[in-house]
Amino acid sequence: MKNELKEIYSGRIANCSDNLAHVDKKINAFVAYRSILAIFGIALSIYCFNVVPLLGILIFIASASLFYNLVKQHSRLDFTKLQLSMLIKINEEEINRLAGNNSEYNTGEEYIDMDHPYAADLDLFGKGSLFQYINRTSGNSGRECLAKWLLETAEEKEILLRQDAVTELKNKIDWRQDFQAIGRLTKEKEHDLDLLVDWLNDPAYFSNIKIYEIILTILPFATITLLFLSIFLIPITIPGILILVQIWIIRENRKKIKPYYLKTQGKYEVLLKYEGLIESIEGERFTSEKLMLLRNHITESRSNKTASENINSLAKIVNAFDWRLNMIYPLINAVFMWDIQCILRLEKWKSTFKDEMRTWFTSIHEIDALSSLGTFYFNNPEFTMPKITSSKFVVKAGNLGHPLINESSRICNDLDMDGTGKFILITGSNMAGKSTFIRSVGLGLVLATTGAPICADHFEFYPMKIYTSMRVKDSLDDGESSFYAELKRLKLILDNLNKKEKVMVLLDEILRGTNSEDKHTGSKAFIKQLTKYHCMGLIATHDLELGGLADQFPEKIKNCCFEVLIKGEKFTYDYKLKEGVCQTLNATVLMKHMGITI
Repeated sequence: MKNELKEIYSGRIANCSDNLAHVDKKINAFVAYRSILAIFGIALSIYCFNVVPLLGILIFIASASLFYNLVKQHSRLDFTKLQLSMLIKINEEEINRLAGNNSEYNTGEEYIDMDHPYAADLDLFGKGSLFQYINRTSGNSGRECLAKWLLETAEEKEILLRQDAVTELKNKIDWRQDFQAIGRLTKEKEHDLDLLVDWLNDPAYFSNIKIYEIILTILPFATITLLFLSIFLIPITIPGILILVQIWIIRENRKKIKPYYLKTQGKYEVLLKYEGLIESIEGERFTSEKLMLLRNHITESRSNKTASENINSLAKIVNAFDWRLNMIYPLINAVFMWDIQCILRLEKWKSTFKDEMRTWFTSIHEIDALSSLGTFYFNNPEFTMPKITSSKFVVKAGNLGHPLINESSRICNDLDMDGTGKFILITGSNMAGKSTFIRSVGLGLVLATTGAPICADHFEFYPMKIYTSMRVKDSLDDGESSFYAELKRLKLILDNLNKKEKVMVLLDEILRGTNSEDKHTGSKAFIKQLTKYHCMGLIATHDLELGGLADQFPEKIKNCCFEVLIKGEKFTYDYKLKEGVCQTLNATVLMKHMGITI
């Protein structure tokens, strides 16, 4: 299957490379056309002007117009070239990912939260994480949306809607990659959209005061007219007075202008990026309910123009406001009150579209996250979409595996859990597969409640929250030992169980920070307590004596294990889950291999 995917991505690289070569030829031709037109247009205009002045002027205008059109076409070709280059890079990255190299993708380290119920234990974020494996988002907010979905348990209806959307996007590889390329062509700063959203919430400074509209219309027009007349008829001091008045008005409002500008400064390219993303959504037909709904949020506008056209209008105003960075800006500002003109235009745009703009952005971010999940499904066609059961507290899986382990070395297992207070105690030797299996279950549930496909032949589940205690660390800053930190973690689980929440509990070698007797006594008591709550779970342990709990509570606790085959000092693992308590241990053999004398 991976070879087939590699062929698909290699074919797309070859196709884009051919198109890129064709575009390069066109660009070179346009450069030549522009040079020839500029030389001959100017020469012919000068010659004709000396003979028939009007004809020379007309030829110059025609040449300039044609030259401008060539520049616009050249600019479009340059954009196409950039887009093709980005598509080549995207497909090269996908081939690298198939080979196990995910280094090109964002790790999501900023979302690591050691206090989250399960994120740290299940390797959701960081180098080599699930997020790095899945993430193909084209913008910061899309990335945040995807991270949020992984960190929260969605409602049943939302899960089903996402599943249909991801299944549809799975095979829309052309659209998905074009969408990704558009988003990646512009590097978006971390807080670009946050500042724009803040701007949407800002009060109107000038549009609510009618006198400003009158002043901004009359004063600049009068100033330009009087400046022209000062060449022939009137003293320069007359328009000079009007210029001073305008400068005074600007200075009086500078405390409003500066913070307003800072929120829109440099957002022109970002807005053009979102214009492209919106245009891509507008131009695509979707069939799944969620994607159609998100698209409708964009296409249903209160104006006669499309959402992409309205974003383009905003981008042009923002670009005009950025003339502040131009050397001739002080003159333009003095004559036209340019700052206030731009703010007034921005406020008028905002009064019409601010609510719609929030909806546009939200829709883009969700589609961006869904597109990532669609790529994840496309790259793993052997995965399955999980089914939500009508019965509460059910998790059933056939050939469940860890999605981050290469398929050539991945060992899968079955799981069948049904009912509240049900727990599986998993015993086994070191490195036999206990922790990996528990994480496989945890990641399966995370993906299932996100709306994504699962690394399994089939997967049935009931949406429930996940709580884990697997990698508890001490905290020097808080003066906590690892044992105390683990107790706090276990208390967190109990606190949420007391809230009657539906919970899957995943524990790996609890109470490891105390002596063997205390560990056994404490673990036994904690497991007994868990069986009384509305929850289910998996508990990995080296304490074989805990297996006796299955005899005391046969309706609640089941023993399973991962065995190791030991021949002399050699041992092999099959990583297959079996019923019963582990019969073989390997710690002493491992210690001998490390050179420790036993």
